[in-house]
Amino acid sequence: MTTSKPGGRKPTGATKKAAIFISVGALTLVLGAGFGLRSSRKAFSPPLELRPGLWMSKVGGGVSVVVAQAGPHAIFFDTGMDAQLHGVDALLVAAQRTRADVSDIFVTHGHGDHTAGLAAFPRARVFAGAADVDLIAGRAPPETFLPRVFGLLWSVPPGRVSDPLVGEGPRTIRVPDGKSVIAIPVPGHTPGSYAFVYDQVLFPGDIMILENGQLAPTPGLFNPHPAQNLASLRSLGRALADVPIDRVCTSHGGCTLSGQGRPLLDGFLGSLPPAP
Repeated sequence: MTTSKPGGRKPTGATKKAAIFISVGALTLVLGAGFGLRSSRKAFSPPLELRPGLWMSKVGGGVSVVVAQAGPHAIFFDTGMDAQLHGVDALLVAAQRTRADVSDIFVTHGHGDHTAGLAAFPRARVFAGAADVDLIAGRAPPETFLPRVFGLLWSVPPGRVSDPLVGEGPRTIRVPDGKSVIAIPVPGHTPGSYAFVYDQVLFPGDIMILENGQLAPTPGLFNPHPAQNLASLRSLGRALADVPIDRVCTSHGGCTLSGQGRPLLDGFLGSLPPAP
């Protein structure tokens, strides 16, 4: 007589085969996507001027990277997944600057598709969340499965963080053009995720995406701590309540149109479920 485990039926041979088939299929898709990203890592879109002196390009894998003229220098928000810097160099040409002119780099979080170019700028100040320093340096693996697999396929060089960001509230950082970058901790996607605001442009990293012209939550597959991410989004809204926002440039999906940043951000944050 066959018995089953309490609470459900005993898996049949067909069920086990189906589960194996689905798992193998999912792994194949992940590996295929990873190799596809690796083969396209040198690709980049033509630099788009967001505001005077500020350009964005979608570099390998579709990650938004932004450069700004800062007096005689240049500052970056993320560096993409191409360690050879094809897209980064195109942005520097648009900004009429060189690699030697890069004074500051602001890293939204420690995943390799945002940090691969850091090693090319040993003299720049690099700002990133302190909780992501080991991740950026290659001393700690990503928390979730997909970034781990992609990191292995991309062979991202270790990066250096000269100025780890700590604290629970916003911090203001002066840059060479006399303007300031507002750094706001938004842990969730990674422990050290940060959002930055510069010249009325918000760079939220991977805590939100731009999809069909609207800001939206990060898909669950890439959101290891949804409750923490929600809390960070709420705190971001409070921190930016009185900050002018002309555009929002998400790392995946690109940038809102000029003038749409604030209404789209307020609409998105207002649609979030209330805090418990």
